[in-house]
Formats: sequence, structure tokens, C-alpha cells
Amino acid sequence: MAETHKCTTDTVHYTWHKEHEPILTIDSGDTVVFETREVSDNQFNFHSTTEAISELDWDYVYPLSGPVYINGAERCRT
Repeated sequence: MAETHKCTTDTVHYTWHKEHEPILTIDSGDTVVFETREVSDNQFNFHSTTEAISELDWDYVYPLSGPVYINGAERCRT
């Protein structure tokens, strides 16, 4: 029976890299609901001014969830 899984904002990383370990393993047909953080990882808020851009820590931009391992999936070879 298909399951629904949830990926929360508790676990993120900031790089696209194949060496990241899966945070979740699912079966084909399962559903994954991703909670995401905003792109600056909350370095800006409603009270931020344009000066805040110069203080942006680029190491913490674009927080990513995952990866998710799918049992039985095959790698696409192109």
C-alpha cells in the first residue's frame, strides 16, 4: 500500500552533489510532501532593506531537501 512521507525543513543542505545521503527511502507509488525554506534561508525578513543584500551569506542560499531514494528506480542514462 502506498504511503505518504513528509520531508520537513529540519534537514537541508546547500549543494547539489551526488554524495549526499538520502534522507528518505520510498517505494514506487509513494507520495512525498516537501516543506521548503525560502531561498535566502531567512536571511531577509519584512524589515530588511536593500543594504541587507550586501550582507548576504552566499553559503546559505538555496537550501535543498533530499535526496530521496526510490527503491527499484533505475538511473537514466543519456
